[in-house]
Amino acid sequence: MRGAQARAKARPAPSKRAAAKPKATTSASKPKAAAKQKAASKPKSVTKPTRPRPTPATAPPSGLARLDAYLVDGGQLGDVALHLHDLPALHLPSGQLVVGDPFAARGQSLARALPPGAYPVTLVVGDFPDAARAVAAFVRLGDRPVARWEPAAAADGTTDYAIDAAAGAFADARAFAAMVDERAGFPTASFAALERQLLTEHYAPAWGWASYQPSPVAVGTCVAFLAGGADRCPCWWGLDDAGAPTLLLTELAPPP
Repeated sequence: MRGAQARAKARPAPSKRAAAKPKATTSASKPKAAAKQKAASKPKSVTKPTRPRPTPATAPPSGLARLDAYLVDGGQLGDVALHLHDLPALHLPSGQLVVGDPFAARGQSLARALPPGAYPVTLVVGDFPDAARAVAAFVRLGDRPVARWEPAAAADGTTDYAIDAAAGAFADARAFAAMVDERAGFPTASFAALERQLLTEHYAPAWGWASYQPSPVAVGTCVAFLAGGADRCPCWWGLDDAGAPTLLLTELAPPP
C-alpha cells in the first residue's frame, strides 16, 4: 500500500499549458464564401484599343524634308551640322525679287510678286570635314511657319539659276538692272564692291557674303553669297498653311 502511494506521488501531473493549447486550424477550415467574395471584388483589367496617330497636315512633301533642316540653327542634315548667320536685309522697293549670279549679271525674276519692303536674309553654313561652306540662303517674308514647299518659278518657268562665278544673290529687280547697266567698263562698281566683300571683308573660310546698294538708293539692294561650288541653284517658296509665301530659299551646295 505504501509502495503504490509512493509511485502515485512520483508520477508527474498533466501540464495545464499543454491542455490549454488550442488545436491548429488548417487552411481547409476557412470559409469558402469569403474566398469567393474576395475574388469577385478584384477588378478585371481592361485593354484599351490604341488609336493611330494622325498625320500632320503640314508635313512636307516626300523628298523635301531636307529643306526644313536649313531653318534650324544647330540642326543636322545627314552628318553635316548647320549654322545660321544673319546678313543685311534685302531692300525690295519694287516688290520684284531676282535670283542669280551677281558677277555674271545674269538673273531670273521670280513670277510671284511680293509686297515692297525690307526682308531679313539668312545664310546657312554647313560644317564639312574639309571646311565650312554655305549650303543655302533664305529671305524671311513673314512670321508664320512653313507648312509646305513649292518650287519658286521664274517668268519662263525655270526653278533654278546658273552659277558662273561661284556666287549667288537675292536682289530687287531694279537693283539688278542697275548693276547690268554698269557694264560700261571693267571692273564695274558692283563687281569691285561685291568681290572685295565676298573675298576679304566678309570672308570666313570657305564662305562669305556681300551687300551692295547701286545708285540711286531707291532701286533697292543686292545681297550676295559664295555658292559653295554649285553649278545650278534651285529655289523654293516656303508657304504657310494659308498658301501665302513666308520664306524664299535657295540651295547653294546641299550635302550629299
